[in-house]
Amino acid sequence: MQGMELGHRDGKCSFESIIEKYQLRDPALALLAKIVHGANVENGTVALSPQAAGLTAIADRFALLCGTRHNEKFAAESPGVRRPLRVVPTADRGGVSAS
Repeated sequence: MQGMELGHRDGKCSFESIIEKYQLRDPALALLAKIVHGANVENGTVALSPQAAGLTAIADRFALLCGTRHNEKFAAESPGVRRPLRVVPTADRGGVSAS
């Protein structure tokens, strides 16, 4: 989310912001950050890694299946994990609210 401490900034996605802030130096996380960036950053390119195209396809499919039903999408993506916040479309309520 734009404007958040660990959101998209300086051309980086949220995952990259987390890696940078907490100085995580694991090579596996660096590779994962490249994949997530390719799939997640607007005007990004899936050509950064072949896996980025796959991650984009998965995310796009969840969006097609669930639309704006964010809690259902989260449950399908992460079974068994309780989501502490839900994103409510701005037109509906204006931001993030507790679920």
